[in-house]
Amino acid sequence: MTISINIALILILGVLAYQDFRHRAVSWVFLVLLAALLVTKGLIALAFNRMGSLFLMNSLILIAQFFLLIVYFRMKGYAFRSFWENVMGAGDFLFLLCVCLAFSPFNYIFFLLGGLFFTLIGYGLMRITWIVSDKTIPFAGLLSLFLILFIIGGETLGKWNGYDNELVLNLIRH
Repeated sequence: MTISINIALILILGVLAYQDFRHRAVSWVFLVLLAALLVTKGLIALAFNRMGSLFLMNSLILIAQFFLLIVYFRMKGYAFRSFWENVMGAGDFLFLLCVCLAFSPFNYIFFLLGGLFFTLIGYGLMRITWIVSDKTIPFAGLLSLFLILFIIGGETLGKWNGYDNELVLNLIRH
């Protein structure tokens, strides 16, 4: 069952990446499907109340991060509405909110940091190798690709899931 969920997740993440690269927007329908699959996968691995508490902690991490980002851009003179139109799209935030369902807080922070680094490298390569006329970054699309790598790596490394901190701790130790 988990393998079929992972295949469906990879397909949906691939569609989200394609949409974001092509249109710089993602469809809310695929975000709902992503959330539903992540909830299903999470409920297979965890009890409902444990998954709810992990989602709440990850959501608070995300909201705190966005609050600080909005404060920073307000100090630079951006209006709140301008932030959502010019700096960060609502689809990017909703994608990150969906991904809160996939990880423990420790792994979520690791995913965010790794995803930001992956996005920086990925967008830099896009700017160097492709003709990119739009200066906006397909953040949700690049993070979708990064999550696909996480899923494939988890299957390859022996049924690792985002709720188990052991793999990330071992990577940090070595």
